[in-house]
Amino acid sequence: MEGKGMGLFMVKTQLDLIGGKISIESEPNEWTKLTIQFPNKVVNSKSENP
Repeated sequence: MEGKGMGLFMVKTQLDLIGGKISIESEPNEWTKLTIQFPNKVVNSKSENP
């Protein structure tokens, strides 16, 4: 299956917005390792309606 080459660009763009990271390692014709790191942020939200 052939893609358009936009998928990982879109993932990286979104990760950049939230402070995440993406990395890729590969050995041609052997394996590919894709690592995605999401930021670990605690959000303190209070509901107006309990």
